[in-house]
Amino acid sequence: MALLFRRMSMLSNIILIYIFLCTIFVHGYKKQEWAEIGRNFSLECTTEDEKATWMFGNKTIDEKNTRLKVQTMPNVNVGETNRTHAFVSKLFLADVNISDAGNYTCKHAATNESTEFNVQTYLPSKIVESTADKIRRKIGQDVVLFCLVEVYPQNATIHKNLKWLKDGSAFPFMDTFSSTAKLNETHLNFTLEFTEVYKKENGTYKCVVYDSAGTEGTSKEINLFVMEVPQVSIEFAKAVGASKIFLNWTVNDGNDPVQKYFISFSQQGTPTYTYYKDIINGNNTSYILESFLPNTTYSLRILGKNSIGDGAPNQYPVGITTLSFDPIFIHQGGNDWEHSVDDNKQYIFLYRALLDTGTFGNTDLCINSMASAIESLKRKPNEGKCKLEMEFEVSDKKFQLTSAVGRPFVLTVLGHSLLKHSLVRLESSISMQRCQHDM
Repeated sequence: MALLFRRMSMLSNIILIYIFLCTIFVHGYKKQEWAEIGRNFSLECTTEDEKATWMFGNKTIDEKNTRLKVQTMPNVNVGETNRTHAFVSKLFLADVNISDAGNYTCKHAATNESTEFNVQTYLPSKIVESTADKIRRKIGQDVVLFCLVEVYPQNATIHKNLKWLKDGSAFPFMDTFSSTAKLNETHLNFTLEFTEVYKKENGTYKCVVYDSAGTEGTSKEINLFVMEVPQVSIEFAKAVGASKIFLNWTVNDGNDPVQKYFISFSQQGTPTYTYYKDIINGNNTSYILESFLPNTTYSLRILGKNSIGDGAPNQYPVGITTLSFDPIFIHQGGNDWEHSVDDNKQYIFLYRALLDTGTFGNTDLCINSMASAIESLKRKPNEGKCKLEMEFEVSDKKFQLTSAVGRPFVLTVLGHSLLKHSLVRLESSISMQRCQHDM
């Protein structure tokens, strides 16, 4: 009998403990809410009457409070028989700030029941300031890139979600050179620092704040241009007269505009180089050099200069031999020639030489829309006709180069026709072809 009594006593204790824990669980439950700092926010609960009381922590919210307002209204979503939820009581928070975080309670005056809320304030991550979009540094200089991030709360998670990328990819060294510094409760500085930069550091950097799911939340791109001396390469060189050489080049300006080009030349058999009389403007990528000797071979070099300094000279791999004499032009009606140009680069030097020497003497010309004009030279025969026609406009003057089946190419300038009597003299190695009639 005593054993039965002890067992019943233990069972009663277990039931009481269970009831106690359940009571703690029910009354301790709080609805989790997130309120964005700087915005308006509201909480609501349902009551039997209009006399609901709101509390923040252990303090009742005063009706005179200018930021926290309580409003009670009939619940239109329930019927008249459901008195438990007859009214809706709302608590409005204006312009939420950090201190608004905490526990809020809606108490029912009649039943003394309550609804509890745990409110956490937050700021979504946003980059509010950064290094300029484009930043330039000389080789060997230091650089600090930064992003000022607005975010709250600042915890271990947010620091793990900050990353620097280079040209869209993450690299281990970026984590080594990056750091974060808390400025205040809502702002932190995320930096990437190089003590020295070189060509390999040139690129697009991006500071990224990832969200909890690992996707990009907010980011900012910064272009770092590491400046160096320009690298110039002579792409094309041709003699276009007894004393003239046409030179065309490409350039990598080293992320700093080219100011000047310096050209030097050496006559075959002479070891020394002489600087050309003109200093070429940095906007140019081609030039017609003058004052050379006829039928003479020259080696050519070019170098560019920017604010960093002079680049290394680049030498054209083969010598250029000037023509024995300048091209001769005669009026239309002279001997036909069965040749046309089949190479774009050769065409450029031929056409510029024709215009320069034949029309304007020693005047240099800038030909617009050269690429589209060259394409028109390649047009296929249409309806049995074989006609190649090119038209250029320089200022208010128009030039046209025309050929039809059985006819020579004719250069028309302001209504006057000029025909090259012996174009092959310009460059004996040019491969010429006549446009064939579509039979």
